[in-house]
Amino acid sequence: MKYSLILVMVICFFGLKAQKIYDAEAEQILKEISLKIKSQKQVNANFSFSVDYLEAEEDVNQGKLIQNSDSYFVSIGDNEIISTSTGFYVIDKVDKVVQINDALDDEATDLYNPISLMEKYDSGEFEYAIVGEEMVEGKNCVLIEFKPTDRYSDLSKIRIAIDSKEKDLKHIKIFNKDASKIE
Repeated sequence: MKYSLILVMVICFFGLKAQKIYDAEAEQILKEISLKIKSQKQVNANFSFSVDYLEAEEDVNQGKLIQNSDSYFVSIGDNEIISTSTGFYVIDKVDKVVQINDALDDEATDLYNPISLMEKYDSGEFEYAIVGEEMVEGKNCVLIEFKPTDRYSDLSKIRIAIDSKEKDLKHIKIFNKDASKIE
């Protein structure tokens, strides 16, 4: 009897552990934001990009994003990324180097396309749920956390803040397993 009880507990534990978490309320919010972004002809955003390692000084750069459909331009500090249907370009202004590549296919574009982050909720690559609320720039925001379903992913989690009223994305924080953080 004792062993049967332990076996049942182990099976239940692994059964619960294997369940994926998809928060219906979070999914609805993400759908609304994704539709809002897709309906715009052009997305313009100024942002602050910081990389923080445990035992190093935080590196903060100002950035700009301009996106038209599948083409986009991202400027972060002294680097720029340009992606069009004909090519993918990485520009390093300090070293005066331009890397020219063929246009990225859909799967590769996901790595660089800033707007594709909002579509990840529907890919099966992440579990997600609302984890709380926070004031950001004087706005009440809902916090949604994504955790990768691939246990070998370098990502630990992604946390986004969404203005509850306006349904605008306020910030994205990416936490890596090496303890670095990108905001």
